[in-house]
Amino acid sequence: MNISSEIDVHEELSGASIGPFHKLLGILITLITLFDGYDTFNPAYVIHYVVQPWGLAPSQAGFLVSSGLVGFLFGAVGHGTVADRFGRRGTLLAGLWIVNVFTLLTAMLANDFWSYCALRFATGLGLGVLLPLGTTFINFSRPSVSAIRSRSGASRWAGHSAASALASSAFS
Repeated sequence: MNISSEIDVHEELSGASIGPFHKLLGILITLITLFDGYDTFNPAYVIHYVVQPWGLAPSQAGFLVSSGLVGFLFGAVGHGTVADRFGRRGTLLAGLWIVNVFTLLTAMLANDFWSYCALRFATGLGLGVLLPLGTTFINFSRPSVSAIRSRSGASRWAGHSAASALASSAFS
């Protein structure tokens, strides 16, 4: 009996089948992107309710909506370094905590233009982690079969898009 101490990880993953872990992970990441999409587009639906009471100029209204997206940009750019240093799982969970805490703080404390923009920027930092890192998490945690790869990618983007549609119908 010849026992080899070396394993080719790529070969092992390419021949593996999808198990309960992969299905659960796919469902959880899809739910994360669903809520990520909802929260990303939330300010676009809220803006109509705060422009007049806060006396916002059109340029301020645009900045109010885009402040979360600017945070999203910095979160998406910076999360790779953090994930490489501290691990993907911990970084994904930290992104979830950031989003949850700052979304709650936005609802409770954002009573003027600057507080809303600052809190949405902080929320965007977490949102910028979730979608790209969720995609990476799925890509490195499942068998590398091309049909599975395309379905898992489609489900993440479908979750993000479905949340946008859900948010728009909820506020219209």
